[in-house]
Amino acid sequence: MSKLADFIGNRQIVDGLARGLACGHIFHAYVFAGVAGIGKTMLARVFARAVLCVDLQINGGLADACGVCKSCRAFDAGNHPDLVFVTTDKASIGVDNIREQINAGLVIAPYGQRRVYIIDNADTMTPQAQNALLKTLEEGNSFAMFLLAARNSELFLPTVLSRCIINKLRPLADEVVADYLIKAGHGADAAKAAAKASQGSIGVALALIDDEGYADFHREILDIAGKVDGMNVIDAFAAARYLDANKVRVAQVLDIFTLYYRDLLVGGAQASRPALDRLEAVDKARRYLNSNTNFLLTMEVMMLEMARI
Repeated sequence: MSKLADFIGNRQIVDGLARGLACGHIFHAYVFAGVAGIGKTMLARVFARAVLCVDLQINGGLADACGVCKSCRAFDAGNHPDLVFVTTDKASIGVDNIREQINAGLVIAPYGQRRVYIIDNADTMTPQAQNALLKTLEEGNSFAMFLLAARNSELFLPTVLSRCIINKLRPLADEVVADYLIKAGHGADAAKAAAKASQGSIGVALALIDDEGYADFHREILDIAGKVDGMNVIDAFAAARYLDANKVRVAQVLDIFTLYYRDLLVGGAQASRPALDRLEAVDKARRYLNSNTNFLLTMEVMMLEMARI
């Protein structure tokens, strides 16, 4: 994917960026926020490509990169001199990363009219790093543009957010994700299962569908969820042991349970109280696991509560 027009979903945001380009009204800093795999960094990339394009194509009031100019060719080859990816080899982006990879380069003029800095996982910036970036944003620069991709925009300092255009990407509909997977050559059943479990993220769906054991695992979890009404203590503990044996998939386990019981509530297939109780049991287990409680014990408690034993 290399064009704004090809970006899947969130058309209001994407078209807003394209309209701004078409009329020359673009800001110096943007935040793209959303769940993992939703396309935050991809959108930052295709937007940067269009920003740097020297022969923008405008159609119906929407601008997009031409794809053939010298800038677009350099971008596609991965050696554009005015595109900078801020990187780190640590868990968070530190103040030295900002000073060395951004601030130090601002004294040098770009080759073209703009230089674009893409900061992936920008919400991992330390407070010191954010303050260093804030100083740059406050001082302003005639050629620099900053594109920040983040899962959680609430982790930014309010002063940083106040100087950015904030774009919150919404999860895609299951049908849109499944259609993308099917067009990519995956089977319809596997595509639908992965799409449903992805919670609107094409990136997550692709990771799930490429996991050879996921389809069988997904069916096993759905089978457990569907049988909780008839479980006794032995059944609940057996289910907990199965979940413990698959603890590497803990996020998938809890997400599948959550989606299953939410669907029951929406569809009215069961009385709302049991489904609500089971959703609470799953949510409680998620909170306990985030507090580093014993996994098997947490799964046992969750299964007993879901089975109402």
